[in-house]
Amino acid sequence: MKEYDEQENVIQGTPEEIEVSEEAGAENDEAAVSEANVDESVSNETPNLNPSKSKRKKAITVTKKLALTAVLSGLAFGLYMLGPLCKLPFIFPSFLDLQFSELPALIGGYALGPAYGALIILIKCAIKMPMTSTAFTGEICDAILGLAFVLPSTIFYRFNKTKKGALISLIIGSAICVATAILLNRFVIVPTYVKLFFKGQWE
Repeated sequence: MKEYDEQENVIQGTPEEIEVSEEAGAENDEAAVSEANVDESVSNETPNLNPSKSKRKKAITVTKKLALTAVLSGLAFGLYMLGPLCKLPFIFPSFLDLQFSELPALIGGYALGPAYGALIILIKCAIKMPMTSTAFTGEICDAILGLAFVLPSTIFYRFNKTKKGALISLIIGSAICVATAILLNRFVIVPTYVKLFFKGQWE
């Protein structure tokens, strides 16, 4: 009987030893859990040590936007050069014509943002300036009116990206562009053009 008890003590241990081993196991488990939590917090707080991939993606996105801007600028310039073929009725001065070159800028502004739409307008007019026949008066006027149309439209659409928002943005842009055109032509562009080419006398 004594030998059996000794064997049982060897196999299972005394109650004191069992209690001590359980406490040690619990402490080990708590230490492992706390260590895992510390590792997780450190991994969450550690910044991205390899930002080159995100920078590369950002660079690719910017490159695509610039490429699309260049394509739309070329298209806008092509439409700009066709402007003289779309003359207004005889009641308007001969140097005024219809322009559809803002459409690519409007598309670019809707797709890429207002800044890119404005950039397309400026690039289009800058390319045309060396070929000016109005002493830059027409190109400057077109740039101002294009910005007056594209910027309000695309800014409004940026915060209202729906079909209704697009329609309202076109109405707002058109209204601002018309108001700007009336004031600009009446008080700046036409008087300047008359002064440069007709010596201040319009007949």
